Amino acid sequence: MKRLISVFMILLLTACTTVESEQEVKFQCQAPATLEFNIKGLKPTAESECFFGELSIIEGGSDKHELEFCANSSSQEYDFKAEFSSQPNVFNSLHSSVGKRASISFVETLNYLREETYIANFNVDCVE
Repeated sequence: MKRLISVFMILLLTACTTVESEQEVKFQCQAPATLEFNIKGLKPTAESECFFGELSIIEGGSDKHELEFCANSSSQEYDFKAEFSSQPNVFNSLHSSVGKRASISFVETLNYLREETYIANFNVDCVE
């Protein structure tokens, strides 16, 4: 029985992978406020595909917010775009964190035994 539990625990550990990267982002601070970015290893498969991830402020606080972002069909440089018109709390947190570090993470569940976590770390800087 102990052997079975050990094998199961090893399977659980190998079933989760994390892809973390440093990214350049385009944070438009003025209306209409947007954040354009890439996440290494994650690509949209359709022009209208949207995701829910988590935005975390790494420096100077522990703000975490759910972030909705979608495929960015208007740019060839950035794969994803978050629009803040319906996410004012996320925008306020990001805007008050200019000059600090932040991250966007997304967990993709592939099946009941396998998850992949994608993390994009970046500096929060406004583009006028």
